[in-house]
Amino acid sequence: MAALIASGFDKDRMAWAAAVMAPLICVQFVRLLDGGLSQAPAATTATNGSPAVIPPAPEARRLTRAQIAALEFLQSDALRGEVRSPMNHPVVVASPPPSPEPAPASPAIDPVKALTLTAVMGTENQAVASIGHTLRRVGDEVAPGWRVAEINARQRTVQLRHLDGRTLTLQPAP
Repeated sequence: MAALIASGFDKDRMAWAAAVMAPLICVQFVRLLDGGLSQAPAATTATNGSPAVIPPAPEARRLTRAQIAALEFLQSDALRGEVRSPMNHPVVVASPPPSPEPAPASPAIDPVKALTLTAVMGTENQAVASIGHTLRRVGDEVAPGWRVAEINARQRTVQLRHLDGRTLTLQPAP
């Protein structure tokens, strides 16, 4: 027996078993000190042989005039029809009135004039520009026919080149 207890394997096994059983033993010991396995007070009966006395329910409050009016409305035939949610608004699609004559052609807006350079980041070898709040690299198309030809991070400029050879230099607003 001493040889079994002296071995490390059996000591570990005993410690593990004690750690698992300790909470269970403590709970059972407390229950024993508390009076044993008793039932909940609601499940007990009177000890003198008579049935248990159920306490009376608390007296209900009287309804207010607003509550009575609400109950009468709910019981009336007012809600027998279709009830629609106040959050359900039908979508009304209005068709535009027909125009008798075609509208005059609006002048063509140059998309390059609408481009704004907001930021330039990078090194001499690799740079990125934010044109119109979109990150662009060299070679990206920013408008029809316009591509980023060069990004200079030191001077904070971007050079755009059109397919026909025109060039444009963008600088951020001061």
